[in-house]
Amino acid sequence: MKSLSGLSSLERTAFYICAALLTLAVLVLAFLLAMTQPRFATPVVNRALNAWGPDGARVASAHLAFPRLSTLVLSGADVPQLAEVKTGALSANVLGFLPGIPWLSEVSARDGRISLAGSDDKDSARPDVRKWVDHIDLANIDLAFNPEKPERTLKLVSAEGSVQNGNVTLHATGADSEVRFEGSAKASGGSTLGGRVRIKGDNMADIARLVGLAAPDTPPYNLTAQLAIKPGAYDLDDIAGTVGDSDLAGSILVDLDKETPYITADIKSNQLDFDDLGVIFALPFGTGNGETVGKAQRQAKEAYQRDSRLIPNIEIDFARLDAVDGQVHYVADTVINSTLDLTGVELDFTITGRVVKAKLARFAFNEGTITAYATLDGTQQPAQTNVVGSLDHVALASLSLDKIARGNVDGEFKADMSGNRLRDAFGRANGSLSIWSTDTQVLALGSEALGLDLGEALVLLASEDKADPVFTPARCLAVVVDINKGIGTLNPAVLDTEDSLIVMKGDVDLETEALDIKIRSDAKDASWGTLVGNVSLGGTLRQPSVNPLNGKAVLQVGLAVVLAQVAGPLAALPFIETGSGQDAPCGALLSRAKNAQGEG
Repeated sequence: MKSLSGLSSLERTAFYICAALLTLAVLVLAFLLAMTQPRFATPVVNRALNAWGPDGARVASAHLAFPRLSTLVLSGADVPQLAEVKTGALSANVLGFLPGIPWLSEVSARDGRISLAGSDDKDSARPDVRKWVDHIDLANIDLAFNPEKPERTLKLVSAEGSVQNGNVTLHATGADSEVRFEGSAKASGGSTLGGRVRIKGDNMADIARLVGLAAPDTPPYNLTAQLAIKPGAYDLDDIAGTVGDSDLAGSILVDLDKETPYITADIKSNQLDFDDLGVIFALPFGTGNGETVGKAQRQAKEAYQRDSRLIPNIEIDFARLDAVDGQVHYVADTVINSTLDLTGVELDFTITGRVVKAKLARFAFNEGTITAYATLDGTQQPAQTNVVGSLDHVALASLSLDKIARGNVDGEFKADMSGNRLRDAFGRANGSLSIWSTDTQVLALGSEALGLDLGEALVLLASEDKADPVFTPARCLAVVVDINKGIGTLNPAVLDTEDSLIVMKGDVDLETEALDIKIRSDAKDASWGTLVGNVSLGGTLRQPSVNPLNGKAVLQVGLAVVLAQVAGPLAALPFIETGSGQDAPCGALLSRAKNAQGEG
């Protein structure tokens, strides 16, 4: 063996390099072995965090695992305002310097909290985890979308798998909701993590609010979808499931790269249970036995029962309008449990900076449609709402009036309203409503009663076949309501039949919901049972009352009981004796009704 002096210059250089590397390796190994001891490793890690980590970051204990010296085991890790973890581990990847290879082969954590609150820097608010980490193993981690609002916290029950190839599973709960995600390599690729997601809960608005978005209040829901998580976007496709007792399908794209998250939704229901829409307007629809009912619906029912008003006292939720912009298209092919016998619904609206525009709201019946267009401008205070629409050949049976009338009606309506609450908006409304028809048939008993003809009404009642009631043609039906500062004035409402002419005049105060309507009826034939008197409709929209205007209340009671079976509260109308009623000027009345919107 040659001595050092006998080596060539080149050999001596190589020897010194090898010796230095060996010494360095020994020192590194000694350091790594020392790092397996918490009493040595903990202060080293804290000094490193103090020098290069976030301000105030520290660990209660740290050490390298043995013999896996590439894994750093932590406990009591705390990064102020960002994260805290009771126990965890970071496994380094020695090939992490190569392109496409993450620096950490595995990250595990148990019992902790991570703040997901965004910063002014969008890139730092949504780091690409897949660039840094391959395998994750997380359990019992609170994901705080807003640390100052505990209700906006999602509990990550478990998350395990490779975020690199997409084979990862996730289970989370929060806001009375549950989320399960099954990622797959087939659905993932490039910068996209994809898989099947299931979301179920009590109210869709709660889970949307939790993640910083917005949705209307809904009944309990249970939905699945193909989810693609992309940089700055969530893409939900092939949605399937139920909301309340209605099915739901379609797609939703959430674009997070815009200043305000933008939602594009194209959804449909093969069958819509109309009850499920009630909670959106704080109405207690669908809260009976056998219905799928959530907390929001129960609260709406309780509020409605405590109140004496018909118009709900709902308020515009500006926080929801500020949370998202977007465009939504919704179609319901069929409708069940609708009081108005709806057969289909189509809604198309946009939300842009507190301005909601319903480009189309169409409600289809077995015969006819109601179509409306509306704008709600929340940039003004109070909010301004404009609505215009029409009734096109709508069957009276579709409006639940088939027991007293048949045929079809047309109409138009418009309203300009001001208010942040629905009641305030109605109380300040200006606009008009007009309805007309020339092919209406009215229940003969009902028209005779409305015509205040006691004799003919009793004859019809005695001879009528309840399975096949008698209807009498109406020459015309014309209703015009002018609305000024919340006062709806009948101007007028006229029903002209072969035997009777009925005219209604008066007001509906939309602010107080008080009714003050007087009905005048002229019988066109000289019948043997006619009585004298007029009638007024009073009370409120929620609790209307029929009041005689003279002292003949005793004579009215008997007929009121009889007619209550077919005409409800209007059955108590008293009678006037004329026998000389004239035909209504139908042409002029119909023309006025059809042109009422232009007059407004």
